Amino acid sequence: MNELQQQEFDYSLVDTATVTKLEEYEKQLNRIYNSYSVEVGEVLYHAQQDLSNYGDGTFIKWAESKGIKERSIYNYINAYKFLQQLQKPEEKEVFLSQPKTLQYAMSKPSAKEEVNKAVLEGNITTNKEYKEMERKVKEYEKQLKQRDEEKSQLESQLEQAQRSESIARKQLEDEQDKEPEVIEREVVKEVVPDEVKQQLEQFKQKFERESNNANELRDELQRYRDSFSDPNQAYEEKELTRLERESSINAHKISISIQNFIKENSVETYRLDTVIKANPKSKERLEENVALLKEFTSNLEAVLNGRIVIN
Repeated sequence: MNELQQQEFDYSLVDTATVTKLEEYEKQLNRIYNSYSVEVGEVLYHAQQDLSNYGDGTFIKWAESKGIKERSIYNYINAYKFLQQLQKPEEKEVFLSQPKTLQYAMSKPSAKEEVNKAVLEGNITTNKEYKEMERKVKEYEKQLKQRDEEKSQLESQLEQAQRSESIARKQLEDEQDKEPEVIEREVVKEVVPDEVKQQLEQFKQKFERESNNANELRDELQRYRDSFSDPNQAYEEKELTRLERESSINAHKISISIQNFIKENSVETYRLDTVIKANPKSKERLEENVALLKEFTSNLEAVLNGRIVIN
């Protein structure tokens, strides 16, 4: 059962009529040899089942004692098992007509169903073509997995934006409902309507920002869904989209943090006059944090205006 390495025969050594005969002989040999691989695989498969209770290595030792290398053992068994899975007689015939290297590639447990289908349909006839298509399928699956992850992340960001949009809308509606009552208080204290109007304007701006952000994320999600049908999308375009999305997400997070800060501290606006009564140490700490806040807003404005901030 020793195997010789296959080499290409130079058919230019013989005349045309002989070439035709030799090609037919080659087909016959291939059918015999390939059937032999499957038949040997059947014997080895049953022997493996019978020796399964005798400990690891017993079956391999028996098969190797017959002159079969360990790698060939599993190639034969896999080829036999793959043939048994084929339902159509024409598919079995196609499989048995393939070179042994292609048979072994098709019958591997890790083989891709799409590539095997291409062989059985006659679109692939060599091991080289098989490996190339297998590589493309793996690359495509990798792209699909990456897009699924990006889609999941994008959907999560969209849900967050929709929640923020809903909260902003509720706050806006609540403040608008309060507006008539505030106008009545304007006669008593003029400063209150101005503060409330300013707060109402802030809520309006927040609502518009959240609505715009949610719409942008919806549009981007739709673009990603549309792009799933195009596995050959350019790498540069994908990178640009990813960077733009990450930048938008970061900007959105900063915006939410600022809005939350304003929301949490806006209630204290009516008690700012009490700060003057604070002890010197508390005032000093507050001044330090106000300075940090000014530095943060200055840096943020510089970035928004296209300037690079170096601390």
